[in-house]
Amino acid sequence: MSGFDYLMARGNPKTPATSTADSFDAFAQAILAKRVQITITEDMTKEQRRAEKRKLYWFSPPTQQIGQRRIAANMAPCAFGGADIDESTPDAIRALTPVLKRYSVLAYQTASNTDTVPRLRIVPEYSRPVAPAERSAVGEAVEALLMQEAGFTLASLEGEKAKWTKGDDYVVFDRSVYGAQSYFYCPHEGAKTAVYEGEVIDVDALPLPVTAPKTQPATSKAKGKKSAQQAAGVDFDALSASAPDEYTIADLRSALWHPAMLRKAFDNAGWITQGYRLASLKGTEHEDEARQLFIDWSVTAQEAYEDDLTEVAAKRWDETLEAETTSYRAVFLDAQALGWENEATKRAAARLQPRIESRDNGLYYVTPKENKQTGEIEEPAVWMCSPLEVIGRGTDGSEEYLVLSWTCNARKVTEAIPLCDIGERDGWRRMKAGGLNVTTKTGLRAVLGGLPTTARQFDPLECGKNYRLAARSVHHARWRDHRYAVQTCDFLRTLRHRTGLHRQRHRRELA
Repeated sequence: MSGFDYLMARGNPKTPATSTADSFDAFAQAILAKRVQITITEDMTKEQRRAEKRKLYWFSPPTQQIGQRRIAANMAPCAFGGADIDESTPDAIRALTPVLKRYSVLAYQTASNTDTVPRLRIVPEYSRPVAPAERSAVGEAVEALLMQEAGFTLASLEGEKAKWTKGDDYVVFDRSVYGAQSYFYCPHEGAKTAVYEGEVIDVDALPLPVTAPKTQPATSKAKGKKSAQQAAGVDFDALSASAPDEYTIADLRSALWHPAMLRKAFDNAGWITQGYRLASLKGTEHEDEARQLFIDWSVTAQEAYEDDLTEVAAKRWDETLEAETTSYRAVFLDAQALGWENEATKRAAARLQPRIESRDNGLYYVTPKENKQTGEIEEPAVWMCSPLEVIGRGTDGSEEYLVLSWTCNARKVTEAIPLCDIGERDGWRRMKAGGLNVTTKTGLRAVLGGLPTTARQFDPLECGKNYRLAARSVHHARWRDHRYAVQTCDFLRTLRHRTGLHRQRHRRELA
């Protein structure tokens, strides 16, 4: 695909049409050609405004293959960007316009624009196709380039709203549109537009990211609570990827079913707010699950309404709900403020816990650590021993033992070792004598020695008759020369049933 391939559609088709432009100017003209007449007034409700906006065409970066759904994993590189000014002062736009003229940019008023609060969409041309993973960083860098050249300073960053100021004037950018699969509405009929034929923005020469100043501590309880909620949102974003993952729907269900969140389903304003947030998952692989989640959550308030809430919620989702300036992550922010424990936080904590992993060439001790510079979780692993299987734990009535199994020279070795020898010199000597390779590091041996003690017991309720036969056999068994000798084949029959081991003779030592 060329750098000016793009998706363009109206409404919410699952597989939008792919179009191609020979140049950035042709791309800009294709966008302007899709202008539609809509009417938005200040006295309209949010729902009425959204209904009007749904009449507009929209465009986005292309997918890797024609006919794919517009989700992050399917997006392809493209040589254009997009930025939304959600709020500004008239003088701020006048100060920014000369800077826009220096670059190859399409700019136009959005449908919510007013004379007192201008709102603008900026579509810049890039010097090269930008990969989906780069789009967020490049979008923020282009924002910084334009605003710094116009003499503005980044004053604050709350959630995804970046506020730049210059004296009494300000511009607020919505950074949520910098996502890999983000789309932009085409201008409406009557919107002021401009195509500037200046310099193409050099993606590889953009300024470094700008950091917003730290906010002052809250001076009242109300402000403190708000700051805490914002911090909780930032924490969640830091723990989750920019795109939804395999945990998203389960986490949303957990959050929405928190008792305080369930009460919101009874309140029409709270109900529709959560609906718009969930609608941000439209166009992703989670769309169908999100729709069902909204319906299920809505039905929890059925007792308070005569209408069938299954039908009401389904119709609202299909015909009305469409996220524009919100995200499903706001559900987590709400729930956290009401006492819900963030599931992502639990997973992050679990990821940092040391663990033992079984791999093809043995057992490894993994000690996860967070890289302070990149924020990524690194998982260094140290080899402890060759592949080892803990079959189970049992007793002969007087002493506990563990049944361990490993392979030596293509031969299956199974040992029943007294629990008191596990982690001790005698235990290591027996395992090494049986062909198990074990680390020489004392610290790792201590870790390895503690592993088998968590093996499950041979539970009579679990094993039933086979266990009882084995128990009777074990009762007559004995230790001999540090090896556990079983007098009958019943115990081995149980092991074969549980592990696939094959009995080779009637009387056998587990050696």
